[in-house]
Amino acid sequence: MRSPTDAMRGPLGRTLARYFVGSVLAMIVSEVTLLLVYGLHLGGARLAAAAAWLGGAIVNYFLNRNWAWRRRGRAHPGRELLPYWGTAVAGLLLSIWATHEAGALAPRLSDDHTVATALVGAAYLATYGFLFVAKFLLFHFVIFTDRRPTRDHS
Repeated sequence: MRSPTDAMRGPLGRTLARYFVGSVLAMIVSEVTLLLVYGLHLGGARLAAAAAWLGGAIVNYFLNRNWAWRRRGRAHPGRELLPYWGTAVAGLLLSIWATHEAGALAPRLSDDHTVATALVGAAYLATYGFLFVAKFLLFHFVIFTDRRPTRDHS
């Protein structure tokens, strides 16, 4: 029986490492977008979260599909696109709720917009972190899994 350390050196570990790097890159795009939109008063917490989600979701989809899971060709709408974007929209709704709540809490803590921006940014990051593990499991075992029947070569 293989140990967890041995498993992490194999294909699962390489996929997880690529997923982690891709998620970090998408998170950076999202967080920078959120901080710019909210911090520069271009929109409230909800609009900033939606803009951040859009930027990060696009980056995340292409990095996850093409790099982390090495998928090529057209995506199947029912088996891949719909479930993937369903999880992404769930993340959007969670981040909009969390950033709105943080934005509503901020004036009670401080009149400084920098504090409010930091609080909204932290709420967005927290939702991103919360979804990281759940999304990996869903992507690896459901969405980007190879569903082709295997041939028995015996």
